[in-house]
Amino acid sequence: MLKSSTSRLMILVAGVLFLTLFIVGSILAVEYYEPTQWHAEQEAKNQTEAKAIDILASERVAYYTKVLAIFTGVLSGFGFLQIGFLIRADKITRKSANAAQMAAEALPIVERAYVYPVIAFQGNVQDCIRSAHVFYMDRLEGDADTPSPETAEVSFRIKNLGKTPAVLTSVEVIICTWSARDEGYEILPIAEAVLGANETTETAFTSRMARGLSRNQAQGILSLMDFLVFRGRITFNDIWNYECVTEFVFHWRPDGNRWETRKITTSAKQQ
Repeated sequence: MLKSSTSRLMILVAGVLFLTLFIVGSILAVEYYEPTQWHAEQEAKNQTEAKAIDILASERVAYYTKVLAIFTGVLSGFGFLQIGFLIRADKITRKSANAAQMAAEALPIVERAYVYPVIAFQGNVQDCIRSAHVFYMDRLEGDADTPSPETAEVSFRIKNLGKTPAVLTSVEVIICTWSARDEGYEILPIAEAVLGANETTETAFTSRMARGLSRNQAQGILSLMDFLVFRGRITFNDIWNYECVTEFVFHWRPDGNRWETRKITTSAKQQ
């Protein structure tokens, strides 16, 4: 009986202990494992702080991205500005180079020698024309185009009006009518080859007509329907070793009894 009561008491105690353990375990489970309002508030706060940190980090990243974009834009602007300055500098450099090249090319033109013929003695041109005008006038026909035996001559010197010396290489002249201007030149000998700046040859060059004028030619000259011309070319080298040619044409003016300059040009031959 005692044994049975003890067993029941032990079973009752064990049941109470088991129930107590179950209740305590449930309370502990609720306390530590089931979310409470405080846990919920803490969790929400933690999540809010995490989200705030994420948002802050995102905003910082966005801010830095904007700053980087602005900085990149500024750098790009400076880059374009620098490109513009480089293009402008290149244009200025090209202009300077072209100006320097033009100056270098213009230097020989400005400083080179310029030689011109200066008539020293015009000769008996007027007498030659008058003689031809009355030549064969006593004949009735056939001799109006026959040249008269009288010819004229012209003496001239060569002057260098340039700033540097010239070396004369050839002098070619002719005295003829304008209608016969394509006849061949007479090549004159050169006594003084080197001609300094602003110097004139001491020795005069003399050119004589190859043949006299006919009566028809003299009539054309006196009526200004034709012209007696003294024309030629002077070839020389300058200090830059350019071969230059001065071409000239003089017309005889019967009303003024003198030679009149019609054309004088100097040009350099292509190298």
